[in-house]
Amino acid sequence: MAGALLGPVLGLGIVLNTHAQSSVEQAIGEQSGAQREAADTQQRIDQLDDQTRVALDQYRETLRSIDQLRNYNAQMERMIATQQAETSALEQQINSIEITKRQILPLMRQMLDVLGQLVQADTPFLLEERSARISELEAMMQQAGTSLAEKYRRILEAYQIELEYGNTIEAYRAALPHSSDSRTVELLRIGRTELYYLTLDGQEAGVWSNDSKSWQVLPQNNAQMIRQGLRLARKELPPDLIRLPVAAPEEVQ
Repeated sequence: MAGALLGPVLGLGIVLNTHAQSSVEQAIGEQSGAQREAADTQQRIDQLDDQTRVALDQYRETLRSIDQLRNYNAQMERMIATQQAETSALEQQINSIEITKRQILPLMRQMLDVLGQLVQADTPFLLEERSARISELEAMMQQAGTSLAEKYRRILEAYQIELEYGNTIEAYRAALPHSSDSRTVELLRIGRTELYYLTLDGQEAGVWSNDSKSWQVLPQNNAQMIRQGLRLARKELPPDLIRLPVAAPEEVQ
C-alpha cells in the first residue's frame, strides 16, 4: 500500500518542481525584460536630453549671431553715413586741388630754376653730385606717374640739402673743378662759402675766390693749415678751432 502511494507522490513532486522552476525562469525573464526596457527608456531619455541641450545651445548661438548682425548693420550704417560725408568733402577738395595744381606747378618750376642757378653761381663744391640731383628733379617734373605732392617734397628736400651745406665741413677727393687741368686734389669745404684744395703731394694749396670765380694759389706755408683742416673734417683730430687763409679781395677799379 505504501509502495503504491510513493510512486504518485514522487511524480507529483517532480511535476511541482518543474512548474516552480518554470515560474522562476519566467519571473527572471520578465524582470530581465523590464530591466532592458528600463535601460532602453533611460537611453532614449538621455538621447532626448542631449538633443535638448544641443538645440538649446544652437538657439543661444542663433541669438548671439542675430545680436552680432544687428551690431554689424548699425556699424555699417554709421560707416556709410561717414563715407557719404567724406565723399562730399572729397569732391570739394578735388576742385580745390585742381586750382592748386594750376598755381603750384609754375611755383615748383621756378623753385627748380632758382636751385639750378644757385649751384652754377655758388662755390664749386660737389658739383657732380649737386648737378646730378638737379637733373633728376628735372626728369621727375616730366613724369606723369609721380604725384604733385612727391614732386614738391623732392624739391624741398633738395633745398634742405643745400641749406645743410652751410652748417657742415667736409673733406673729399675729386678733380679740381673749374680748372684748366684735370688733376685730382684733396678738397676742403667750410660751410658753403670757403673751398680749399691741397695737391696729393701736399706741395700746393689754393682757395676759391667767389669774386673772380677762380682759384688763388696760396703761399707754401699755408699748406699745413689746409692739411690740418682736412684731418679735422675727416674726424681724425678732435674738434678744435683752425686758422685758414681766405681769398684775397679783388681790387676795385
